[in-house]
Formats: sequence, structure tokens, C-alpha cells
Amino acid sequence: MQIIEGPAPYGISTENRITKRILQHHKPKKEKINPIKTALMYKKTYQSLANPTIQATAEILEVSKGRVNQILNLLK
Repeated sequence: MQIIEGPAPYGISTENRITKRILQHHKPKKEKINPIKTALMYKKTYQSLANPTIQATAEILEVSKGRVNQILNLLK
């Protein structure tokens, strides 16, 4: 572990030592993506194509064909 001088990350305002616990508490939280909403978005993209294929959908969404199948299977 290194001690680095400089401004505190994530806008932490404390004169005390910054510990892992403090860092984790102040670190911005990532919002978890709802898989059903993702599946509905994939389905909408799939249905909007003139000639709908899993391959074309995967290319548009920049994911693998397998991932498109996995996500769309959530709606079954």
C-alpha cells in the first residue's frame, strides 16, 4: 500500500486518514441494469429490423449472438 499526497478522491472531506472503508462509502455507486428492461430493448431492436436476425441485432448492439439469445430468452 502506498501513501499518496494530494486531494482526496470522490470529494471526501476529512482531515483523518482515508481508509478503504471510507473510500468504499464515498465511491459512486453503479446503478444495476434491470435485465428485463434490457431484454425489452433488445426485442425492440430485433423487431425494428426489416429482416430481423440475431446476427444483425448483435452487430447493432455490439454484443455477441449468444448474448442476444440469452437476453431474449428472459422474455420467454
